[in-house]
Amino acid sequence: MGLYQIICDNYLDSSKKVEQPMGLLAKAKMYLANESKVEESTTQNEIVNGNTEEESSNPYAKKIDDPFVFFKNFCEEIGLQKTVLLIPHENQYKAIFSYGVESASRDESVSTFDFWDGTISENKWYSFFGEDLCPFYQLFSSDDAQLLKYLHIKKIEIAENTFAILLILENYANSLIDLETIEIILPNLKSYLAYMIDLSNENVFFKENQEISCIKDKVYSEIAKFNTGFLYTISLQSIFRQLQDSVSFDDFFHIFSFIFHLVSSNQDENEIWYFTEELEIRNVIFAQTEMDLSKYIDNLNNIIKDSFSIENPELEIMYKGNSIDEQEILDFLFSEN
Repeated sequence: MGLYQIICDNYLDSSKKVEQPMGLLAKAKMYLANESKVEESTTQNEIVNGNTEEESSNPYAKKIDDPFVFFKNFCEEIGLQKTVLLIPHENQYKAIFSYGVESASRDESVSTFDFWDGTISENKWYSFFGEDLCPFYQLFSSDDAQLLKYLHIKKIEIAENTFAILLILENYANSLIDLETIEIILPNLKSYLAYMIDLSNENVFFKENQEISCIKDKVYSEIAKFNTGFLYTISLQSIFRQLQDSVSFDDFFHIFSFIFHLVSSNQDENEIWYFTEELEIRNVIFAQTEMDLSKYIDNLNNIIKDSFSIENPELEIMYKGNSIDEQEILDFLFSEN
């Protein structure tokens, strides 16, 4: 089962509909006015609470869901139906935000610097339709590519020699997108993009599991030391449910990746962390005696509690028993259920 279907089936209200584009300029003005109020309130709060510039520039002092909420609102308020936003990561461009497209388009949109340097050389809007769309079909799922009638692209400069790329897809024969209106709002998006690029550089997003061969070696090594493997599963369902109305479908993967990074980055040498396609984290702690479960739960929730704007974000943590059998531990880590 794909990530998109898993999220739809388990976490989200599938009745949500995308608003059709209408009154774009009026919405843009209203949106900018709302953003201005938020920025003013934030500034006053920093003054009252004595927040320093150093604190505000710390990526982990921000709320991880805020950029995703902003981007979803950005798309809905402007009336965009399908959007992908790429940021640089390890010499490639990868999707950090997406809205309205299939989850496969997020994966297919991974692209090289050379591709974009040869396609959109300047920081201005480019619009493609008809046969000119052919080079871009590779960036999207077969369904999104088949429906594509117009593609609008803008390279956004975030810092010197650092760019994000905004892709806006249209399925209409005649373009309905008001690029001038979008241009007005883009500056509000740039600060969030700078934040996401900073986190991406810390390898917070696009996480990958450790090589299975390395995990197996670790299991064999710990059992050879006469340690017991204590098994835990960690679910984000409660957090996903709180965010389901605020963020786009595919954003859950990046939020999951962020949480996985937080809870696993300070792991001890006697631990193994692994995540599944169903967005479940599995943790094995090797020790001579069982640890205090309530303390373990409190420690993990304390790690993430200040990272979200939602109230009381909590992980759902379950103890799954213990084992001294290597294969049983490996089955726990890698099984699909």
